[in-house]
Amino acid sequence: EPLRWFLANRVKISRGIVSIDQEQYCLYIIDKFHTHLVRYYSNANGSLKTKTTPMRPGLVLSKEQCPKNDAERAEMARLPYAQLVGCLMYLANGTRVDIIVATSNCARFMANPGMQHWLCALEILLYLMNNPGRCVTYRDMGPERNLLVSAECDASFADNPDTAHSRYGVVIYMQGAFAVAKQGWMKNVRLNTMDAETGALAQATMQVLPVRRYLEDWGFPQQDPTHIGEDNNAALICSHSWVATKRARHIHVDHHFVREHQLESKNIWVHRVPSAENSSDMLSKNVT
Repeated sequence: EPLRWFLANRVKISRGIVSIDQEQYCLYIIDKFHTHLVRYYSNANGSLKTKTTPMRPGLVLSKEQCPKNDAERAEMARLPYAQLVGCLMYLANGTRVDIIVATSNCARFMANPGMQHWLCALEILLYLMNNPGRCVTYRDMGPERNLLVSAECDASFADNPDTAHSRYGVVIYMQGAFAVAKQGWMKNVRLNTMDAETGALAQATMQVLPVRRYLEDWGFPQQDPTHIGEDNNAALICSHSWVATKRARHIHVDHHFVREHQLESKNIWVHRVPSAENSSDMLSKNVT
């Protein structure tokens, strides 16, 4: 009997195609929080207006929107904010990579959420209502491309309004769909866009290396370097260069880590990919 369900993930297998979705769980949380959606987002006729993006373009969540007095804190304490964000995180960490950034933005304020944070989390549900059954599909790519790994990375410079830290996003592809989708904040403040993009390249390299090792252990060694797509020309040139320029001398660890694995170990190869074709763009900034 083929696998059909795994931890609220529906699995469909047919003729070299495997698709995974979380439609049942998605509909469950939409129904669970339907009362709150109606309260804040119902039209005059009582229907709900869905959203085309998981987070409004240009919307910035910050600590300034946290409760400022006891009355506001008491109002937020009555709302199941942590429960909602926890449900969204399960979806984002599963098949719904399109809501990762929006969910991550909401998760930053779990300890002290404000009304704007709550409304943003509800809008993610309105977005999910458009296509709750969106799936991830893995295909038989043929003997020459099966289990061939590729990656893309991107960064959003100084994206955090509270700390000025930059966000990075990394996507690793295998069998025509993502095998790894990761986003996060860089630990130190980056001074310019090239600095942030070089940090994203380092994060992509750190994700690619263990995937290559796992595949080799399982009997599928990668014969060629793993290609990593990057849309920033300065970071791309820096990754191929043996000489650190005046503007790049401070990017010591990231620069040399990427360069050595590219030019010496030959585990990776960084190439240019246009921003419009860079899938990791949705992991470093709001989907528009």
